[in-house]
Amino acid sequence: NKYAGYVNHGNFIMTSPETVATESLVFLVVGLKRFFKAPFAYFLVDKVSSVILLQIIKDSIFLIAEAGFHVQALTCDGSYVNQAAMASIGCKFSVDGMNFEFPNPHTPAESISFFMDSCHMLKNVRNCFGDLSVLKHGNEVIEWRFIAELHKLQSFSTLNLANRLKGKHLDYGKNKMKVAVAPQTLSSSVASAIDFLRSQGLEMFQGSEATCNFMRVL
Repeated sequence: NKYAGYVNHGNFIMTSPETVATESLVFLVVGLKRFFKAPFAYFLVDKVSSVILLQIIKDSIFLIAEAGFHVQALTCDGSYVNQAAMASIGCKFSVDGMNFEFPNPHTPAESISFFMDSCHMLKNVRNCFGDLSVLKHGNEVIEWRFIAELHKLQSFSTLNLANRLKGKHLDYGKNKMKVAVAPQTLSSSVASAIDFLRSQGLEMFQGSEATCNFMRVL
């Protein structure tokens, strides 16, 4: 009851035939002006390096362009190897200087835009915030406990202050892959509920201004 296979990076990259693959790197083409979505390539990998990954990306873009598609943008999650691969082709992610375009391997005179998937990045922020409980921005303190206190209050009183906060949002470890759970947790409606309770003088919500601002920025 298992599938087994070996690493295969495609026709253009020499691959050791003895290395067992641990995952499949899948490329998907998505339409911009009309709904269209289809996987067009997959590569069997095992802890792929940024150098190999960049070559796979270039090969995939070239092949999909040869098939008649005009590639406008590339998106992926924000893993270290993905960032390293895109940095090596000219993208910059520093606050001192950002660049999210790189030359099209098929048509070098044109550029392709790069962006990290916003849904995945938002889940990463939620995971980081929930795991650490406290974030700092300058002198401001951003605290997860205000979200937990709101959920506790709403559960105890059976009243809901116009937000979707439930137990699953606090116990996010069981719902890490569900995209909707993250924005519902760090939403403006949750921030507004905390603002209201703070304005009513409830002690457990005092000092929550930075936390509410953080959620509204997201």
